[in-house]
Amino acid sequence: MAPVTLEKILQQHQFVRLKPYVIFELQDPSATEAVVESLKENKKYTVLSQQEVLGLVIQFIRVIQGLLIVLSFQAVVVSTIMIGIIVYINIMQRSREIGVMKAVGYLNRDVQSIFLYESLIITFLSLVVAFLVSQVIGSIANVVVCHFYPSITRVFFLDLQSILMMIGLGLVLGYLSAYFPTKKISQLDPVVSLRYE
Repeated sequence: MAPVTLEKILQQHQFVRLKPYVIFELQDPSATEAVVESLKENKKYTVLSQQEVLGLVIQFIRVIQGLLIVLSFQAVVVSTIMIGIIVYINIMQRSREIGVMKAVGYLNRDVQSIFLYESLIITFLSLVVAFLVSQVIGSIANVVVCHFYPSITRVFFLDLQSILMMIGLGLVLGYLSAYFPTKKISQLDPVVSLRYE
């Protein structure tokens, strides 16, 4: 409906058009608090300054960040358990190899070290692939956002500190998830390992 038609209908039926909001731009920004307080004295209106609106936006972003942290923590726990299960299955399928290694003189710690290093290498390679994929997707997102909103330079950025922290956390979780299965299998009797089908 055209604005002119709407105004005509409102006048014909004697409706009063209420303006839902008004934006004030003060010539002296330092007087913002005093003006907001004087407007708040009238209980009919809700008055928000730019600082209060910005505070609400920041609070909303913090809530979203908290939810993302909780979801990320759940994903980390699940992935740690899954890495442990996969390592355990992998080790159990190679029980005969472990039996041969122990029969020729490998110590428990040597067998355990082999599988721990293997788990750490797989975890590190997975992290490298994840960072490369996220960098590609983030770069595409930056280009798209910059194209539609030239004032925003970028929305995705990976700094070196974050990358190092995530690599460290990933390697620690990979080590912990592989430690217990490898410790258990490394203590198997060589005869039992050789007989395993």
